[in-house]
Parts: sequence; C-alpha cells; structure tokens
Amino acid sequence: MSTNATTSVDGTARTASEDALWAALTANPGSTTNELAQASSVAKTSARKILAGWLDAGFVTRDDTGTDSAHRWSIAETEAAEVQAETDSVTAESAAIEESASPVIDTETDPDTETAVPESDPAPAADPDIETVSADVALTQTSVQPVGGVAPVASIEAAVPTPGVCPTCGQKVKKSQGTQPGALRGLVEDWLRDHPGQEATPGQISKEINRSSGAIVNALFSLVGKGVAIETCERPHKFQLHPDQKAAQEAEQKASQTN
Repeated sequence: MSTNATTSVDGTARTASEDALWAALTANPGSTTNELAQASSVAKTSARKILAGWLDAGFVTRDDTGTDSAHRWSIAETEAAEVQAETDSVTAESAAIEESASPVIDTETDPDTETAVPESDPAPAADPDIETVSADVALTQTSVQPVGGVAPVASIEAAVPTPGVCPTCGQKVKKSQGTQPGALRGLVEDWLRDHPGQEATPGQISKEINRSSGAIVNALFSLVGKGVAIETCERPHKFQLHPDQKAAQEAEQKASQTN
C-alpha cells in the first residue's frame, strides 16, 4: 500500500484532517489550497501545513504556473500509480474469493441410482407390568368451611415471579437503555444547530449535553465528514456548524415565519 495511504509524513497514523484532505485531493486534482480546505472541511491553516509536508515527502506536486497565482495541488504520479495498483489487486482478490466461495453443483445425476433409506428399528413392545407414573403434580382443590363469615379459599396457587414483570401490578418492567448508536451524534448536531456560527471545543459541548468529551470528538469528526460541521481550529480542536448548513437553516426559518 502507498505509504501515505494510512500514515503521516513522520510515519505515525494519519489524522482525521489528513484523511479528509487526501480524499478531497483524490477527488479534485488540480485544486487550490482554499478549494481543498473547503471540500474537506479542514481549517485553511491546517490544510497549508499538511500539503507542505506532503510536498516535501514527494506525495503531491504543486503547480505555480496558473494565471491566478494560486498553488494548485495534485497527487504525485508515483503515488497515484501505487494507489491504482493496490485497488486493482484488491479487486482481483475479492473476485477470486467470491469465485472460490461459490458452491459447485453437479447437474449430472444417475437416475438409476436410488438413495438407500435405512430401516428403523421397531418400537419396543409396552410392558403391561410397568405402570407409567406422571411427573406432574396437580394441585387439588381444597374445600374450607367458612369461619366467622369469611369466604372459603377455593384453591391455592404457587406464586412464581415472571422475569421482567412487576409482581405487584403485572406490568412489564422497562429496562434502562444507554445511548443508542448515532444518538450522541444527533445530540451534538442539535447543539451545533442551536448555536449556529459559534465555535466550540469538545469540552465545552460536553458540559452542555453531559456526555464524554472523547466520544464527542468522534461525533464531531463524523459530522465533519457528512458536511454538517467544520473544524475551525486544530489546536485546540474547535468546531462549528457548516456555513452551508447555517444558510439553509436560516432560509428555512425565514420561510416558516413568512407562512
């Protein structure tokens, strides 16, 4: 696999910002720094640093010959060739695995061959000298004479509690459930939409919605990948609602007020 496909220039695991920027560069070769930063929702200062490091490592090339005096970036030919070669290899391996996993059906059968069915042993004859005793114990109805005007007890039933059912009211007991998958991301998105244009760190949002800041970081980067949020600062991490989302939200609010 290409070195920069999963690692940074220094050999460490690549950050989420680098992943997003590399994906944007792959999809939009020849773009400027500002265009790549906007497409990947990465801060412009961070995008410049990452691209400069990739240029020094030979991962990308920079074209300065344009009339607009803006740097235009593309993936180096050697890197692009390695990525394409790996993609072709993975595709071939997947096809080979699917072919080997397909069952082979023999359509040619001998109609004269019959499958032998083993004869079952005859059931043993019942012994009349052996009496069958039932294992079930029936509760017999007990008749009780009334004493002091109290009605007699017709029967006695064993009170066996049913799991998950309240023994007093007979209603099902609801189990407490933790945060469902995607629920935290929804809480974070709601907070961003309630504070459009406001930058916030994961720690600030954590205090507002009472959730782990570490989990909020993952939710925020997931929203960045979906185009709902943008990272405005890398150190410390700061996020806010994506400008496009903010504009659409304001337009929707104006339309609802008009109606």
